[in-house]
Formats: sequence, structure tokens, C-alpha cells
Amino acid sequence: MSERCGGVLEAKRGVEGLISQRGESILDVIGLWVSLVVVIVVLTKGRRSLQVV
Repeated sequence: MSERCGGVLEAKRGVEGLISQRGESILDVIGLWVSLVVVIVVLTKGRRSLQVV
């Protein structure tokens, strides 16, 4: 678990570094996170509906 948290923190720092370097990339990063969340929600809902059936 601690290794995973460390990886997440490193990734977050990398993203923040990209944002500070290019202000325009903020929209790209936001779009990336939104699409990622949508995919996760769809997968979890799909799994739940499969479990229910």
C-alpha cells in the first residue's frame, strides 16, 4: 500500500510540474482525469450490474 501511495504522490507531482510548465495543458489534464473517472464509473457499474444479474 505504501508503495502505491508513493507512486500516486510522484505522479501527482509530475502532473503539477507539467501544469506549472505549461498553463495551457491544465485543460488537457482535466480532460484526462474526467475521462479516467468516467471509465472507472462505467467499469464499476458494469461489474455491479453483472453481479446483480
